[in-house]
Amino acid sequence: MKRCFSICALYPKDHRFEKEFLADIWVAQGYVEAEDASSCFDDLVNRSFFQKADLSDKYVIHDLMHDTAQLVSEGECFIIQHSLSFFEPPFPDSEESKNIYHLEVLHIRRCPNINWQGLVTLPSSLRRITLVNFGHSTDHFVSCFHDLTLLTYLKIQCELLTLIPLQVWISNLQSLEYLWVCWCSSLTSICVSEASSRHPVGVFSSLSNVTVSLCNSLLSLDEFLMPAYMPIVKIIHVESCRQLALLPIDELHSFSRLEELRIEGCPKLNMQRRMTLPSSLRKLRLINCPSIEYIDNSHLGSSMTLKGLSLRLDSCPDLISIVGAISVSEIQSGDINDCPKLMEITQPITRRPYWR
Repeated sequence: MKRCFSICALYPKDHRFEKEFLADIWVAQGYVEAEDASSCFDDLVNRSFFQKADLSDKYVIHDLMHDTAQLVSEGECFIIQHSLSFFEPPFPDSEESKNIYHLEVLHIRRCPNINWQGLVTLPSSLRRITLVNFGHSTDHFVSCFHDLTLLTYLKIQCELLTLIPLQVWISNLQSLEYLWVCWCSSLTSICVSEASSRHPVGVFSSLSNVTVSLCNSLLSLDEFLMPAYMPIVKIIHVESCRQLALLPIDELHSFSRLEELRIEGCPKLNMQRRMTLPSSLRKLRLINCPSIEYIDNSHLGSSMTLKGLSLRLDSCPDLISIVGAISVSEIQSGDINDCPKLMEITQPITRRPYWR
């Protein structure tokens, strides 16, 4: 409970906390088990560590309690007041300089005036990074992700970011499990540079969850969403990327552990290749994707037949056929809506609960 309260010192005085948000942070940090997080928060409220903020569902910490939290967290959590010198403390031999190399969680939100051009290295101790509108020279910042071998969680939201250097990330983020790239309206490319393409790039050996959302300048994910780069990925979401034209849909069957695939709101996808699906897939969502014409595993053999699938196809006006991949009798639940050209689904048709 002490550690759960002490992490609140990272936030400014008068910050309004949501119960669910703090619970997620505590669980992610390993302070409590998921089933105990809610009761831990309630215990802190009952002991007056938190107070209700007006009539809302949010809570605040009294200023004296906030000072206490900073004292309790000394040595574990600390606040840098001058962010321009964040990774190069002005006094290299100071205690602050030593502590920075034990930093595990880095959250930077709504700090648009930071200039990261001079950044050289990040602490290799980092395990979680969240970056939301975090300043200028952000392309340089993300190219400095070297030796972050412990990093498991990376979330980026930035309107100025234009490029993600895939070869740098793959080589240095071996433990990355969760990647979330959202609201990067200037991002045009996630790729391997020509110079790096002549050498082995490596793999995201731990990456299991990928979300790319609301990146309206992004043109292609053909080079990023490759089975060779992420062999154990389980969840892929690609949502509301209005200019996205290329996805490796004919390679999807090679994601041997993929369980959930969601493609939504990508109206400019060029789907001349036939979509293939892995037998491991348990949830498929294709929504507002007008260029998808065929889902076809027929040439891959019976080993690629999907079973126990939850299927939703919505507003796919060019979808003509689903062959080889999905027998209707094997669908656990299905929702097909606004697919006027759909003429063929692998038989036999067997009525199932929730099938419509």
